[in-house]
Amino acid sequence: MGSSKSFQQAVPNLCIILCAGIIAYLNAANGGFLVLDDNGMLASLQSTSYSLVQIFLGGGGEYYRPLTVISFLFDRHWFGNDPQGYHLVNVALHLANGFLIYYLARELFREEEGRDFAALCASLLFVLSPLNSEAVLWVSARTDLFCTLFALLALIVVVKRGGEPRMVDGALVFVALLCSLMVKEASVALLAVIPLYLAWLGRAGAARRLVLAVPAIAAVLLYLFLRSDRQVKADAGVAKVVATVADASSARTSIVGDAVAAYGFYLKKLLMPFPLDFAITDINRTLAICCFLVLIPLAGVLFVRWRHSRLPLLLICCGIALPVLAFLGKIPWTPYAERYLYLPMVGFALLVGCATFRVRVVPRVLIVAFLLVLAIPTINRAALWADPIAFWGDIVEKNPRFARAHGALAAEYLAHGQYQQAEQSSRNALELGLDRDFVWVNLAESHYARREYDRYEHAMIRAAEVSSHPASLYIDLIARLGKIQGRGDDRPAYYHKAIGYYLKAYEYDETYVDGLYNAGKLYWALGENGQATAHLQQFLNHPRNHENKKYARIILDKISVSGRI
Repeated sequence: MGSSKSFQQAVPNLCIILCAGIIAYLNAANGGFLVLDDNGMLASLQSTSYSLVQIFLGGGGEYYRPLTVISFLFDRHWFGNDPQGYHLVNVALHLANGFLIYYLARELFREEEGRDFAALCASLLFVLSPLNSEAVLWVSARTDLFCTLFALLALIVVVKRGGEPRMVDGALVFVALLCSLMVKEASVALLAVIPLYLAWLGRAGAARRLVLAVPAIAAVLLYLFLRSDRQVKADAGVAKVVATVADASSARTSIVGDAVAAYGFYLKKLLMPFPLDFAITDINRTLAICCFLVLIPLAGVLFVRWRHSRLPLLLICCGIALPVLAFLGKIPWTPYAERYLYLPMVGFALLVGCATFRVRVVPRVLIVAFLLVLAIPTINRAALWADPIAFWGDIVEKNPRFARAHGALAAEYLAHGQYQQAEQSSRNALELGLDRDFVWVNLAESHYARREYDRYEHAMIRAAEVSSHPASLYIDLIARLGKIQGRGDDRPAYYHKAIGYYLKAYEYDETYVDGLYNAGKLYWALGENGQATAHLQQFLNHPRNHENKKYARIILDKISVSGRI
């Protein structure tokens, strides 16, 4: 009866949260896939055959996120290549997290008068904060949403049953935390959060609280074991962090200063999220260190004197530690990112909920109105995200020295038929040091669209030279040149070019034996039967079985009969 009444009291607040969240992210479904990560994720889903064994027991890479892969496979099954469905799933996960925060806050503040209002404020802040918009609007950032959902489920069990836990509660914590870790490693922070929170509940029942703490530790250990490919060794991601930090320490660089500055930056970002930036490459180091020196002691005072602040502060402080480690290990494609604060934002939202108990003189309607105003920058950002050229242009404007943003902007210009702008953005990326195959390919495409074929060919050659898989680029180049030069009087010159590119492709990738066959066939078409025989014979001598070998023998027989070797 009590739980039914409690739910009825919560319904109006949940409706407010739902409506506010839907309005804030109404434009999210209009966004497409980002050229950064989203398109690569789609290509991987299409080209890779997954099995549960491979997904869960593969291990060994920089990232181990099997449940994320499964979630995208479901999206692929239901929505295909339509980005709208992927975005709607992200929004639904974010709203679900908002509801879970509401429930968690009510449990955390269950002894306080006004807990429903505090829970409403915490949930509204989390759902509407523009700081969380990156994680919601970027399809590939679903890892943060899903990871936080399972982490919240674990925390709800800990807070609700922390005083008198049962074995089933420990099992729930184990499963929820393991699932969270299998989405993203950020929730490893709960390895510190849960035991420390339980330790501060008081001495009574301390031994029983091990029922919750031990499963949390076990979940992290099992996760690390699976991540390391079931071997007692560090996987590529962990090893990279350790090696980079060790190198920095041995080189006597200011690794402590870097860590403090990064930590202070994230603390400041929680308090003041503006300006919003998808690609944060540089920070005000002095300001960040000052924020650290001021806010950490303040957090310590609050932790000791204000018991309701302990779980929120633990979530903030431990949650920020993981992004700082990733920054030191140079794993992310940008040094800092707003999406890394999605889990720590749970703590900040709960802390704001705590604060409502201390500002009772402020009318509640004003507090709610202030929180609802946060929807405005979130709505604006969702609109910006729906326009990829404006989105990447905004990033370039804020980070003019960030080469990858110029490269991404070039790709969007190209997709929208703005070829002159695509060329300029590609050249900007190259000048800033992004000498990568995809940049040269975009530059080549901008030339091809404007029929600047010599410049197209030069750019494609350079793309192949810097690519780790050049064979496909040479093949594309041959096909395009065939449409341009492969007719009439230009045909012999085209054949000689194509022969050179086929042999280049084989030189870089010896599994591409078609390069030998195609080169030999073109030499035969040119009447250069000596070269044709040499390359076709090399093709036949290759140990790999190939359907074209029978055609190579036919050509060699014709050459032999003609006697013109």
